Amino acid sequence: PTGQVHLVDFDATLDDYFIEGHALGALIPWEEMWNSDVQFAPMADKAEFVTNLVLLNSVFDLKDRLDADLTNDTPAGTWDDYINGDPFKDIKDSAMIIRDATGLAPNVGLMDYAVWMAVKDHPDILDRVIYGGTNTKPAEVSLSAFAGLFMLDEIIVTKSAYNTAAVGQATPTVTPIWGKDFYLAYKNPTALGLKQMTTALRLTWRPSN
Repeated sequence: PTGQVHLVDFDATLDDYFIEGHALGALIPWEEMWNSDVQFAPMADKAEFVTNLVLLNSVFDLKDRLDADLTNDTPAGTWDDYINGDPFKDIKDSAMIIRDATGLAPNVGLMDYAVWMAVKDHPDILDRVIYGGTNTKPAEVSLSAFAGLFMLDEIIVTKSAYNTAAVGQATPTVTPIWGKDFYLAYKNPTALGLKQMTTALRLTWRPSN
C-alpha cells in the first residue's frame, strides 16, 4: 500500500487549429417580392437555397480534407467488375492499414449510391448472405449485413451530387460528389473532445448569448 506508484502521462501536440468563417447571401428583387403569388414565399425560398449551398460546400470541404489526410489504397479492379474486382479483400486490407497506423479499427464506411448499387450485387458479397434467400424472396445484401461482414458499426450511402453544367446550359450535368471511392474511418462512439481520436471532428463557433 505504501509502495511507489507508476506515473503515466501523455504529450500534447502544439499544432494550430482554427475556424473559418463562411457567409453566403442572395438578393431578392422588389419586383419579385411584390409580384409573387400568395402560394410563393420568395424570402423562404432564397433562405433555403442559400442554406443548401452552404451545406453543399461543407460536404466538398469534408471530402477534400479526407482525400488529403487519409491513406489511399488503390484496388486491383473496380467493384462493378465482377471478375477482377475484390471488395472483400480491398476493404479488409484497408481496414488493416488503418488499424496498424492508428491502433484503432475503422467502424464506419462511406460510399456513393452508385458504388453501393454495384457492390451489393458482387458475387463475393452475395455468396456470404445468399443462404438467407428463398425462391419467392431472393437474398439481398442489406446495409447492416454488409457492415457486419467487416465488423463496421455503420455504412453511409451518400446521394450527394451537384450540377457541373456551365452557367446558362439548359441540360444539367449531375455529378456525384464522392465519386467511386469507398471511405473507411473510425468515429468515436462516445462524447467527443480535443483529447479523443476520431475522424473529421469539426469545431464550430460558440453562439453568442
